[in-house]
Amino acid sequence: MRNNIEDIYNNISIDQYKTDIGFRTLVEGVNDYLYIIPEYQRKYKWKWEQVQELAVSLIRGLPIPPIYVWRNTMTGDLEIIDGQQRVISLFLYYVGKYFRNEKKSCFDYRLIDIKEFDNFELALSNTFPLKNKAFEMKHNGEKYDISYSSLPAKLRKKVDYTTISIIEIKVNSDDGVEDAIHRIFANLNAGGTKLETQEIRNGIFAGKFYNMLKDINANNIRWRKLYGKQIDNKEKDMECLLKLCAYKYYCKFENGKFNIENYSGKMRKFLDEFSAISMEFDEQKVKEYRTSIENFIDKFEFDRKIESLIVFEGIFVVMDKTSVCKKISFETYNTIKNRVLDTLDKRTAQRDNMIRRWGEIYEFLSKND
Repeated sequence: MRNNIEDIYNNISIDQYKTDIGFRTLVEGVNDYLYIIPEYQRKYKWKWEQVQELAVSLIRGLPIPPIYVWRNTMTGDLEIIDGQQRVISLFLYYVGKYFRNEKKSCFDYRLIDIKEFDNFELALSNTFPLKNKAFEMKHNGEKYDISYSSLPAKLRKKVDYTTISIIEIKVNSDDGVEDAIHRIFANLNAGGTKLETQEIRNGIFAGKFYNMLKDINANNIRWRKLYGKQIDNKEKDMECLLKLCAYKYYCKFENGKFNIENYSGKMRKFLDEFSAISMEFDEQKVKEYRTSIENFIDKFEFDRKIESLIVFEGIFVVMDKTSVCKKISFETYNTIKNRVLDTLDKRTAQRDNMIRRWGEIYEFLSKND
């Protein structure tokens, strides 16, 4: 029986509780792990100029947007679901530090091992080296040092007690608390700095399968050499690995021809739908996909950065769906890329282009297998 809208509404209860806390209480809470950044959060991306601008706003008494949190009933932790860029920036101001390599200030929270260190500052600096940094503010053409440690006692006390709103969200839902939290995360992040499509997926579809992809993306040495050592700020590396898995699930090879199910020509919709399915995968299924990806990556015999992920993905489809199994040298990769150049225009994701590309790759590899 179909539920009416009133039944659906009654089965979902989302309450918000607002608490105002002082700046110092917040940042010390971050350092003591009272506030946790969960695995589905996007990377920290703020540049030095943005961090300093937030510090200036704090000094001038301008309002800081609220921080949204959710208390994980399993761990007791307060998980930050919106505002983590501001929270980490305020923390960096408090400790008077920034990243040693300012051009590579983006960092992935998943790489920080908080279990091995007594506080967040030590855990962060162990993975992403920090340096002392002075904060400045301009006023009437003059520069003033506003570093927290340099503030006059009276002003520092004022800053310490500057209130920042913490809004705790409590959810009761028949659809599952975690699913509701992930969707709230996506909604809260719809404004402001725009999230990349894969960043939103990372939030909504967090789970065993996505954890596996994240682990390969961060720790598979050959993959990092093929894609590029620096983890992609826009999550295109994660999206590429996700595509391989979606192709494994939906692609077929029958009577010498390739086909792809459930594909309307819109890659975003295709990957979203597969991601939803992947949340139901058990441990064995996740392991199967991990093995497929890692075995495929190991087929590449060179350590250079690949120029075309589209070709890389096409080679995966051919090897996963046919009997072709061979090592890929840099020369072989380039030969394949040159053979399919006419399918690498702006319509690379068009169904006919994809199927034709896979066919040409198969024809070449099977003849040279």
